[in-house]
Order: sequence, then C-alpha cells, then structure tokens
Amino acid sequence: MILPFFEEWAAAGLLIDKDARILAETTYTVLSLIHLRNEIEDEDFQDIMDILIDLLAENITKK
Repeated sequence: MILPFFEEWAAAGLLIDKDARILAETTYTVLSLIHLRNEIEDEDFQDIMDILIDLLAENITKK
C-alpha cells in the first residue's frame, strides 16, 4: 500500500540509496509495532514510537 509512495520518492532522488521496497517495508514494520502497544508500558509507548519514527525519517531521506 505504501510502496508506490516510496517508489515515487526514490525516482525523485529523495531517498537514500536503498531499494524502495526495503524502505517501505521498514516503515511498515515500525508502524506495525502499534500492535505491541499492550506489551509496552502505556506511558512509554508514545515516546518509543516517536523515537523510532524520528530515527526512520532522519535516515531514509538524503541529507
């Protein structure tokens, strides 16, 4: 579902030199951690997700 976006961004030269499919699947994996919400302390979950999303966003785009 999100792969077309990553392919478009890769074609525009916005992403690091990795396959768009791998970057899309990595993003999907981070977002799928929402299913683990019940396993993580409620007060920690948002902080964990914020850090993971920031790390992902900072490292898949070209600087």
